Amino acid sequence: MPIFPTARPKPFLPVQRRLIMIGGVIVVAVAAIYAVWAVGVYGFHWRGNKTLTMSRYLPVPAAAVGWQPLSLHSYLWQRQTIEHYTNYLNKNSPGVFSAGQTPNSRQVAMTKIIRDWASQKIATEQKIGVTPTDLDQAFNAQLLQGGDRAQTTKAIKDLYDWTPEQFKKYVLKVAVIREKLREKLSFDDTINAAQRQQAERVYALVKAGPAEFAELAKQYSEDVYGVSGGDLGFFAQGEHAKEIDEAAFSLDVGQVSDLVHTKFGWHILVVEEKKDVDGQDQVRARQIFIAAPSVDEYITAQLNRWGVRIWLSEFSWDKKTGQVLVK
Repeated sequence: MPIFPTARPKPFLPVQRRLIMIGGVIVVAVAAIYAVWAVGVYGFHWRGNKTLTMSRYLPVPAAAVGWQPLSLHSYLWQRQTIEHYTNYLNKNSPGVFSAGQTPNSRQVAMTKIIRDWASQKIATEQKIGVTPTDLDQAFNAQLLQGGDRAQTTKAIKDLYDWTPEQFKKYVLKVAVIREKLREKLSFDDTINAAQRQQAERVYALVKAGPAEFAELAKQYSEDVYGVSGGDLGFFAQGEHAKEIDEAAFSLDVGQVSDLVHTKFGWHILVVEEKKDVDGQDQVRARQIFIAAPSVDEYITAQLNRWGVRIWLSEFSWDKKTGQVLVK
């Protein structure tokens, strides 16, 4: 006989059995609902307004980056916003889109949720912070373009059907991250090593033959001014980046600058003329520009490293361009 008596398990009471059965039925019912929902979304391409509403309460992924799912609701909501935007412009600004060139709202929305998520992931990895002050400053810049707060708020509502806070979250936050990432990439000596070496090679050519500056600009400059020999025309202080101003206005006519490093890349300047316009100094300069690493190319490379999977069968991921394609 056992030293300690073995207690018999107590049988479930009728109420407990009933609760267990009800719980089991609920689990089976929820699983069945999700199964039907998934078949509708993935198999029958449910994408309408009812699906947008339901996707808020029955979340399923539209895509995934690495192990991070991106929700169907986010995709459908972005698509609805883009359609609102294009419809508003087509109605109120006829001809803004060339014939047949209206953006594909499905493609744009899916690409946006993937690349916006990647931008924020990179910002976290690179320790790039976006503060409320950053967003307020970016919004104030919009006010300068829009006229005043009331006009800007109305424009946001008309174009996106959003509040200013939504505009800050979904547009300005990403824009601020991109601007800070641009600067980070330009000044990171590991990431920008190839571009810096190219700038130094071109600078050596300029120092060896300064009279050939215009031809070297046509050959090596990576901006729109290159085709015209790097001619920036006349400009006053404040029209270009601070570093360019400081270099250009400190040079004598015919003098070549050192390598000028900005968040955009590397600049080599030569001043050709100086003049005074209504008491304001202006210079005419040429530049050779070597671009910093591209933000878009960096985001694409990171996305391909993490891996992109799109669950909606009408799309595929183009690794080369970092864009979503519609099948």
